[in-house]
Amino acid sequence: MHKTHTLLCALTMAGAIAAGAANCPASRAYPEQFDEGFVYLFDGQTFLGWEGDLSAFSGEENPVVGMRAKKPFVSDGYAMVYTPAADGHPQSIYTKKEYGDFVLRFAFLTETNATAAVGLRTPAKACPCKEGIAIAVADDFGLEKTDLAADRFSGSVIGFCPSRREENIRLDWKHESGNTYAKPAMRWNMAEVRAVGERVVVMLNGEIVSDTTVKGRPANGRICLVGKDKPVKFMHLRVKRVSPNWRPDCCPCLNKAPEGFVPLFDGKSFDGWKGVTREEDFDRPWVRKAATPEKRAEMQAKADDLMRRFWKVRDGALYFDGKKGGYSLATAKDYKDFEMYADWRILSITGDSGVYPRGVCQIQIWDAHNMWHLGSGGLYNNKVNERHAMSIADKQAGDWNRFYIKMVGDVITVRLNGVTVVDEIPLENANAKRFPGPIPEIEQIELQCHGDPLEFRNLFIREL
Repeated sequence: MHKTHTLLCALTMAGAIAAGAANCPASRAYPEQFDEGFVYLFDGQTFLGWEGDLSAFSGEENPVVGMRAKKPFVSDGYAMVYTPAADGHPQSIYTKKEYGDFVLRFAFLTETNATAAVGLRTPAKACPCKEGIAIAVADDFGLEKTDLAADRFSGSVIGFCPSRREENIRLDWKHESGNTYAKPAMRWNMAEVRAVGERVVVMLNGEIVSDTTVKGRPANGRICLVGKDKPVKFMHLRVKRVSPNWRPDCCPCLNKAPEGFVPLFDGKSFDGWKGVTREEDFDRPWVRKAATPEKRAEMQAKADDLMRRFWKVRDGALYFDGKKGGYSLATAKDYKDFEMYADWRILSITGDSGVYPRGVCQIQIWDAHNMWHLGSGGLYNNKVNERHAMSIADKQAGDWNRFYIKMVGDVITVRLNGVTVVDEIPLENANAKRFPGPIPEIEQIELQCHGDPLEFRNLFIREL
């Protein structure tokens, strides 16, 4: 699917969902469509709502076809593209609207050694580093070899808080190790910035890298993008205005079970959950069943250690950090036939995960828009029956999605954000070569780790 078409589909879906029930419905019916309240600042092609050093999309000014842009900021039909000015002087664009307390989500990609910034609460034509709040965007891998100031690495609040870094981070299975949570040059990063009162929190590829208080800067102003001497791209910019007392876990409906369902997660602890380990094939139910009670206890202790190291309870959600060595989470109880709700969001571009009913085969979760161009919800391990989702009902990476899953016998139905994507399809045994026969009749439900950061919340189940 063409990228522009994919983006427009996402915007159309967001508009349709906005018409549905939001956050805390008045009715007793549980909403399968919900709206977080974000508004897109860029549609992939035009710069409506922006002013400054920019150019609308046109063939003549499109750097993709090799023509020099007349202005530093142009559209390539999908992303905002910053091309440095001939004199190397920084250039900026600003939203026409002003924002006070808000959450901003966006993706960015840098070329080698690039530095840039996203400005918050900035006066028109002003420098966010001096008169507003500036969030650093950079090729951290290239900059590690320079003497650049610590607060210029990605996710830093420039002048206030250097971004958090650790030794030998392995953000996900597709990217090399480093001591930064940013991905290398020419790979997309996902960022979320929360500016509420004087507190500014920056999430980079799922990890909170900055959390600081900013004093002496305006309480209201423009959002701006600042480019410097290397190309940078921005996409999926969307913003949500919030109240001065907003918190990520402030919704009163968070982890409150709909009528007839019970919560699998209380938003506070790992009660009712356990770890999963692949060591000695103990992620296979047939292996666990054949083991002695003593062996099962030994291996479960190892699995629970992994759970405590790589999974956290954060902002009312179960958060997997995506680091090397982590693995899936499972319900402590086994389930046969059931209905289930599960909210999830992937926290990195090209992220990948899944839900495993009966612990053997997955209901796919992945970045449908920026990587696979196939929707989440499909039965990935199927070989004979249909394995792909019927349509793309996913929101963008960083946004919350809602699964409704029904399993009776081996037959699965999946709705994603209110759209049926799997309609009564049998789930097949992906391990049939080693463990012949049907899938287990009763087993644990697993939330898959696939080396990418993600969150789950609003997990509810009703046994049938």
